[in-house]
Amino acid sequence: TTWPNAVAYGLTAAASMVALALLIYSTTIMLTQSTRRVYEGPMEALVDVVRLMIENLQFVGTTEIVATLVVGGILGGLVTEWVARNYR
Repeated sequence: TTWPNAVAYGLTAAASMVALALLIYSTTIMLTQSTRRVYEGPMEALVDVVRLMIENLQFVGTTEIVATLVVGGILGGLVTEWVARNYR
């Protein structure tokens, strides 16, 4: 691959990790609330997972965290590309 592709892969990996972490965390909150019988049915609980993800994304969406994820994703992609080129 090329260096620009490595940057894109790194940013994609960072975004994917954030999305997966938000999904797992929001699902855990939903399951905790469902044991307290907060929801009237399973569809309401599943829809609430999306609401919780959006709500928690606001906490992750600060400038410092986004900048760290972007820089870390770029560096991670570049380091991975460098290792792949040098240790084949």
